[in-house]
Amino acid sequence: MRQISPHIWTWSEFNTDKGLDFNGWYIQYDGETALIDPPEPTENVIQFIKTRGAPDNIFLTNKHHARASGVFREIFDCPVWIHEHDESLIEMPVDRTIKDQDILSCGIKAIHICDGKTRGETSFYFPHEKAAMIIGDAVIGKPKGSLSMLADEKFENPFKAKLALNRLLEFQFDLLLLGDGESLTENAYETLKKFLTNA
Repeated sequence: MRQISPHIWTWSEFNTDKGLDFNGWYIQYDGETALIDPPEPTENVIQFIKTRGAPDNIFLTNKHHARASGVFREIFDCPVWIHEHDESLIEMPVDRTIKDQDILSCGIKAIHICDGKTRGETSFYFPHEKAAMIIGDAVIGKPKGSLSMLADEKFENPFKAKLALNRLLEFQFDLLLLGDGESLTENAYETLKKFLTNA
């Protein structure tokens, strides 16, 4: 488990088919704890969470990022949330649904991304010290230090999918935490802005 800010830790599972890391996030703030898109845990990850504090909730960015959320729900008896548009599409039962602009535990704000890979694609904004924007499949960190998008066929309209990401620039953030690939911990906002300017 690696700490990347005063309130956020991460761990990864390498996907050999895609050649990149699947990343998950453990967030703890003001007495609350959340997991986002949790990949398969090692025993060290489980022990860290048991010691540090069990999650109150698990938030998913989209229907394809359930990953090991069922494992965490069973161990820690916490609900799994997903955007209401993906609730009927995900291949596992979820406990609660998210709407655009919802304020969730740890002060995390849900930002629905229209025209994404799935109808319910949602980014999560953590506004506190070392503010972070957490993204699922809307953009990925590949190659290292830069941003890209999934193949065009993953989107109904690739141009609109990229254009929709401009909404994220309404929020100031220091960290761009990506579900797939290498996250950005420096010049994150400006890197996303430059990437979207070339849309």
